[in-house]
Amino acid sequence: MMDFLLGAKDWDGTGDTRALRALNLDHVPRQLRRIEGALMADYLRQSIDRIGFIYWQEIPDDPNRPLPYVYYRHPVGDITIAPTDILDGEGRPVERRWRFSRETMAELPDIYAALEKMPLAPGLTTPPPLSQFFATRQAVLARAGWLQAEAWGLETWQWLGVLTYLGVMALVLMAGWAVARRLAGQDSWQGRLVGQLAGPVGLMAAALLFLDASERLGLTLRAFGAVSGLSAMLLILASAALAYRVVSLIFGALMAKATQTRAYTDEIVLSLAQGLMKLLIVVGAVIGCADVAGLPYEGVLTGLGIGGVALAFAARETVSNIIGGAILLSDRPFRKGDLVEAANTLAVIETVGLRSTRLRKLDDTLMIVPNAQLSDQVISNWGSRRRRRVLMKIGLTYETPRAQLEQFVARLMEIYRDQPEAETDNVTIGIKSLGPHSIDIELWGHFRVFSYEAQIAAQQALILDILSLAEDLGVSFAYPTQTVHLAPDNGAAPTTA
Repeated sequence: MMDFLLGAKDWDGTGDTRALRALNLDHVPRQLRRIEGALMADYLRQSIDRIGFIYWQEIPDDPNRPLPYVYYRHPVGDITIAPTDILDGEGRPVERRWRFSRETMAELPDIYAALEKMPLAPGLTTPPPLSQFFATRQAVLARAGWLQAEAWGLETWQWLGVLTYLGVMALVLMAGWAVARRLAGQDSWQGRLVGQLAGPVGLMAAALLFLDASERLGLTLRAFGAVSGLSAMLLILASAALAYRVVSLIFGALMAKATQTRAYTDEIVLSLAQGLMKLLIVVGAVIGCADVAGLPYEGVLTGLGIGGVALAFAARETVSNIIGGAILLSDRPFRKGDLVEAANTLAVIETVGLRSTRLRKLDDTLMIVPNAQLSDQVISNWGSRRRRRVLMKIGLTYETPRAQLEQFVARLMEIYRDQPEAETDNVTIGIKSLGPHSIDIELWGHFRVFSYEAQIAAQQALILDILSLAEDLGVSFAYPTQTVHLAPDNGAAPTTA
């Protein structure tokens, strides 16, 4: 009793904690105990001030007293102080504390309603309200006392407040929906940002209004069942929805920036981080709602664990693909835009996602390969070559004199070495064989280029120089020809066509 009265007197200081410790609010969700406790403290203090003065000597002080202490009896309920066990997180008693009983908390509104018209004890003045409900109620009834009439569990002013709050909440939700729809197709990123956040922000505002209505109008757990708990859950879900949308927008902007570079590492990291952040938001919202509803954390976490195992078993292919993406992230076998050979197919890397990799084949066909399969294959990365091989076979006609052949080979070496991208340390040029149609000269070397386009451009410049060299030396390139000998029937010498 002393803890409660002295704590309530210093409520705005440090007394609120002391006063709330004297009330049995174990049946109220932990997040709502401050709001509901202030309301119950108002009911209890206002009732005690009308019952009379407290004489400490009349209150038993034996902590081992076997029976509860009934301070006040009334036909609608009793004000009782009873011993209760304070439990730890595992349900084991750690402390025995005397508190105003849970039954008293449930009966206080009726007790106060029965005592409200009684005057305060002589010498006492009306204390300042501790809760938003009593402050609002006093302000409203001081101006319109007729609104105190009760109907269906609430007073008239409360019903008017409920209708007002519901109307404002509906307007807020409609405004958020209208803004989101209007700005969804905006060209500016500011407009799109506001449009995508309007819906969750409207839901958040409606949840805050609902929570304020629950506190200010006194929509307690006793009056409307789980109204207060529902308001807290709605606020948690609205916060989760807003956080989920913000995460999507942030990572969407980062992903758009990452796709402009050749490095695919940022894309995988962002995909994994985004999925993890969204999963944490969802799990946090579920645990928060379970805590408000009074469900034990262990049961929720165990259920999530069992569900996670079942989900992982059912989606093991997806999980293996995600792990494959992590392997590609750590090994980094290619970059976006690289030409790779995998599964006997040449393709260009387009995007590496969380579950699969998109490749564009040389015939412009889009190929989607699960990361698990791609990470287990032998990948030949043509795009990571530090140099590209040049292998050319040049055929000259058999009518070409030896001197011109030697001069052509010598000048060909000079032309190759003059190419800006040519690697001159490792090159082989010479007559390789006598082919069926030509004298074959082989050029084997490397260009210091990184892309296929640059390789084609370098080879084109070399071929054009070779054509100019042949024109200068007066040599001809061979092409497949056939000589047909026709034998006459009369035994004459054969002719050649």
